[in-house]
Amino acid sequence: MPVARFVRASVLAVWIAGGVAGCAELVATDSLGAKVKGSDPLESAISALGAGEDARANEILREALRYNPRDARFNMVNAFAYHSQALGTGYHWNLAKVGYLLAQSFDPYLWQAAYMLGIMRLSDRQFDGAALSFAHAAVAAPFSPEPFYGLAAASYAGGN
Repeated sequence: MPVARFVRASVLAVWIAGGVAGCAELVATDSLGAKVKGSDPLESAISALGAGEDARANEILREALRYNPRDARFNMVNAFAYHSQALGTGYHWNLAKVGYLLAQSFDPYLWQAAYMLGIMRLSDRQFDGAALSFAHAAVAAPFSPEPFYGLAAASYAGGN
């Protein structure tokens, strides 16, 4: 599915550029206090997603969420991994939605979670809910054009 690959590449680029992969918690260090390469769960999960290993990314993030369940970035990237899997099968669609909602509740300024929830709601033809999600993302990131494009698309599709 070329659209799924395009969405995955676009979202990963936005998240990486936005600094999602910079978590200080749960980073292993050696005896001198230096960071052990590959120990950041977000870096490992994003690498797995980039390689198309969505299930592996879920495993990494589920383990990280056991120790820090309120980390919005862990929840958001985990939701994206579920969302990516659902594009092919539809099987993890609701898990992805819940993950984006959790990320949004833990960090209201993490606009990417609201944006991706808007994308999912738009796909479900829930135009009012999608517009609300995109508006939330636009408030959290007023200088990013993506939420405004989504808001326009949802409003147009909903007849507003």
